[in-house]
Amino acid sequence: SIVLPGSVISIGKLAFYASEIESIVLPDGLRSMPLGIFQQCQNLTSVTLGSDCEALSDYCFDGCPLQHLYVNAVIPPVCQSNTFSGARNIFADCILHVPAESLPIYRNHSTWKLFQHIKIIEATSIWLSHLDVTAVPPHWNNSDIIVARLCQCGGTVIYYT
Repeated sequence: SIVLPGSVISIGKLAFYASEIESIVLPDGLRSMPLGIFQQCQNLTSVTLGSDCEALSDYCFDGCPLQHLYVNAVIPPVCQSNTFSGARNIFADCILHVPAESLPIYRNHSTWKLFQHIKIIEATSIWLSHLDVTAVPPHWNNSDIIVARLCQCGGTVIYYT
């Protein structure tokens, strides 16, 4: 599993060609996926694209057995005609995870609607002890709350139980 740091804003074509990676999380600042970035990564089952992703080049997932594709971009990234070429049964077998507010857009998009399984990206569960308690609303009784839910919505952090 690889998590690229937020400082990465560019990756070269075929960057992970035929590597053994199983999952990868790409940073928000990475706006485009170059030609064949994950081509022939035969163990790659999960990819997370950042919120600023705007474009996917040809053969990005050629030969990948993706099971989960997380696209954090509110506006669906532009796909080339061969973005998903060579990714056997990707539209039937891979679950596409998208932001809640964008679900209808992805379901009606000419390319993204081809995914048979499109789900909303779930909010992350975190323990209250890991929160900055100064950010918790003052009316919350901290002793009664075990787990809080965190959701990023347009730059505003919303806590709810």
